[in-house]
Amino acid sequence: MPKAGRRKVIPKSLILIARITTFEATLRNNEMNNQQLLKRITIVPGLCGSKPTIRGMRITVTDILELLAGGMTEQQVLNDYPYLEQDDMRACLEYAARLS
Repeated sequence: MPKAGRRKVIPKSLILIARITTFEATLRNNEMNNQQLLKRITIVPGLCGSKPTIRGMRITVTDILELLAGGMTEQQVLNDYPYLEQDDMRACLEYAARLS
């Protein structure tokens, strides 16, 4: 039993293993979330020139990315397109990140 006032020393290797394990778990969770997001991006033959669209609607990933690149905030886009959801915006960004 450690005496009062003494701290138990944890080896750096154990701290590193704990951090790596936590980081790997976070990556796995993010990957699963990202896969769910990407299911929102659809390519329907003949719809919008067969470009990637959001949930089969007539708005393309490119449309959203151009709005964001043009300076609109995510909230402004969502206000202008009330049928879109915040996850649709995240899906567009994830889709673009995967292509870059």
